[in-house]
Amino acid sequence: MTLTQLQGLGAVQQPIALAPAGNVGLGWLKTMDLKVGWEYKIHDRLTVEPSLSLFNILNFANFDGPNQRLGGTLDGGSCSVNGATYNNCTTNRLGLGTGTFALGAPRAFEWGLRITF
Repeated sequence: MTLTQLQGLGAVQQPIALAPAGNVGLGWLKTMDLKVGWEYKIHDRLTVEPSLSLFNILNFANFDGPNQRLGGTLDGGSCSVNGATYNNCTTNRLGLGTGTFALGAPRAFEWGLRITF
């Protein structure tokens, strides 16, 4: 097939528009996780392993989660939260949400117990 035939069929890459001037980029994910576990062997066949997991130990504030789309309104201007005005803030901070998986959420602890027999 020739290029003219492909263009006639619409089978060529379409141009992609550039981002608007001054558009804000996505924030990077900051987290530090730690898991501590130890094993207790009881006879030959039973192992008990208690553990403690700490997620986002340093309690970093994270914005722009993977399921949030980037909008053009994050211009670094002022915003109002609960009646107080702040400069240079964004309104899409990650929180705990629902369920047990919250990537980038504030500090969380998890206790675990594994029994192997």
